[in-house]
Amino acid sequence: MLVGVMAGCGLPVHVGFRDVMAARAEAAGGPAASGAPAASAPGPAGQAAAQGRIPGGSVTAARGVAPPSALARPAVRAQAQVPAAPVSGIVHAPSVPRPAGRDDVVGVMLQSDVARAARPVTFGQVFVQGDMPRGSGLGARINGQDIPAQLDVKATHPDGSARMGVVTLTAPAPAAIMLTRHTAAASGPIPDLAAAAARHNVTVDLVIEGASYHIDAAEALARAPSRADTASYWMNGTLAAETRIDVPVTGSLHVSFDIRAYADGSAVIDPQVRNDIVFRPDGKTLTYDVTIRQGKDVVVRREKLRHFLYQTWHWPVWSGGEPHVTVAHDPGYMMRAGAVHHYDLTTGVAGAAITAMTSTMGGPEFDILGSGGITKYMPTTGGRGDIGPLTAANTIWLLTQHPDAARYALAQADAAGSVPWHLFDRETGDWVTVTKYPRLWNDGRAIKDAMTLVTPVPDPDSGWAPDTAHVPDLAYVPYIMTGSRYYLDQLNAEVSGTMANIWPYGRQDGKAIVTNNVEQVRSRAWVLRLVNECAWINSDGSPMKTYCEVSTRNSLAFLLEETRRLNKGEAHGWFTGNAATPTGGVTAPWQQDFVANTLILMARQGVPVAKDILRWQTNFLVGRFLAENRGLPPRHATAYGMVTFATRDDEPLPTWAEVESWTIKAGYAKDAALWASDDSLYNQAALGVLGGIVTVLGSAESKRALAWMRENGPHLRPADFQANPTWNIVPGP
Repeated sequence: MLVGVMAGCGLPVHVGFRDVMAARAEAAGGPAASGAPAASAPGPAGQAAAQGRIPGGSVTAARGVAPPSALARPAVRAQAQVPAAPVSGIVHAPSVPRPAGRDDVVGVMLQSDVARAARPVTFGQVFVQGDMPRGSGLGARINGQDIPAQLDVKATHPDGSARMGVVTLTAPAPAAIMLTRHTAAASGPIPDLAAAAARHNVTVDLVIEGASYHIDAAEALARAPSRADTASYWMNGTLAAETRIDVPVTGSLHVSFDIRAYADGSAVIDPQVRNDIVFRPDGKTLTYDVTIRQGKDVVVRREKLRHFLYQTWHWPVWSGGEPHVTVAHDPGYMMRAGAVHHYDLTTGVAGAAITAMTSTMGGPEFDILGSGGITKYMPTTGGRGDIGPLTAANTIWLLTQHPDAARYALAQADAAGSVPWHLFDRETGDWVTVTKYPRLWNDGRAIKDAMTLVTPVPDPDSGWAPDTAHVPDLAYVPYIMTGSRYYLDQLNAEVSGTMANIWPYGRQDGKAIVTNNVEQVRSRAWVLRLVNECAWINSDGSPMKTYCEVSTRNSLAFLLEETRRLNKGEAHGWFTGNAATPTGGVTAPWQQDFVANTLILMARQGVPVAKDILRWQTNFLVGRFLAENRGLPPRHATAYGMVTFATRDDEPLPTWAEVESWTIKAGYAKDAALWASDDSLYNQAALGVLGGIVTVLGSAESKRALAWMRENGPHLRPADFQANPTWNIVPGP
């Protein structure tokens, strides 16, 4: 069970309370959590996934063929095995090599429980602008010895230098590696994908409603049109090549293979079973038997697997077995690159927080199409590990780079495939966009002039209920850490499905405005976060990058216009979309913090409009802590609700004193004792936002507010953040 984290709404719940307390006790020097299962070999690093699409492929179907006999099968995915021992102490990210020479870029560590011989390793890497200029080649150095490396650049900075790419090298583990810059990329023959697919012979057998389907990855690749004419390589270099084949099966079901070949002859083939093709009248929930084989060996077998519409799953198959090597990145470098917020790396994370996550991994939640610790009914309020700037799992992985944290976060990213928001458009070969379908609304309340899916809402039997106000960020960090295109698929599918859930009137149809004032404030925050990540990290020139750039641009323009319209009163600086009640109009300060949190990262990434909007917000977000001499005690700045208008949200209360008076009458104000015992997560969110505002704007007022909160705010000590680092965001460069 995840430690308690910022809910996104409501008060924290007591689910996971004992895990939180155990983590806090350990952080304070007390006994660690006990009875948890334990760390085995590190989880997969650089799992195979690609999206270079080659049309065609084949499937052999024969009706009436009996399924193979039942085989013993594990209870959970091999990739999600429960660790062997609890993690103790306070965990920090390991020290990676630091650049020393002119051409040194960034260090990484290969982590393994035992010494392992050299083999290919692939992972994702973000870069600070200018560190890898356009046309630069990548190398690596281990113990003073240079070795070849391959960089497949995916996204670039405005100056053309690499922003994010997929790195491949061959090295033993454990090992400390410095990535280096060269004047040119290496040249040589590209590994033969067809030969690798034939040699490693991965097949998928499905039995669906009495019909059997046999799908062979090598045959599908061989029957596809010429790769020279139609392939879109995900990786294409001398050390590794990767592409995708897609094979239709029946109805909305199809099987994709991401096929990766390494120069040493090894390979990884990643079958993905996808029930996600939209606008098909024959699309439906399917129950089937599935067997994935490598040659004659059964890799995985499931019987009577229930696969709901708009879900996907995958199971990478490695030649020579899964590598059991994890890559530890330099989180500080990732922060400087603008990929993530500036977190405090000195605090560390309680080992009990890692154990609390991984101890849940032995059940069916972590099997194929399981929930993986994700809240299935997403409108659920209260403390949730999957809500925040990042999920708790991804924050803990980012800050510790611990193999067990990686295992859990990747298992949760796999489970993102289970969320029924995968809307694949066969016509374009990509995810559905509202720029193409402006009136699309995936909602049972769709009005007659709105376009809906053939099956417009998730099957209620699935238990899943996506919700824009509580949408988790499941795959962004897994993608930038691993370079896996499957995880980029998950990010893009989440954006696609979430956008389709927004009322067309509010988003202005194809303008894709996710910050519209029809949506809840928290919805604007979390969906803009996803759309911005999509725009920032997707491959240059890709349709989804363009789509998300349009949405981001239009959404920020909408917010900017709001700032020009809403400038009345001492307490202005909050966005509308709040609740009018008999005791006044309630604004949730924490939801305003969520919006600011997203804008802070965008501003750090160089989006000028985001900085302008954030500057307007600071009148409220910073001013609420500095208004005591105008009638508002600072402890009320992080109340669950604050009354900011009487009857209309565009006619706010004129003074902080009136805001305080109305807030007291509404019952939201807290005395000092209650404030000290409550609202821990709202205080942490506010502290993180103040730290981000100091980073972006550096105003004297924001520094004063931050200093006051650090000195006086409850639940803001190191032990609190060691148990729950989700909002441990501090000022940075």
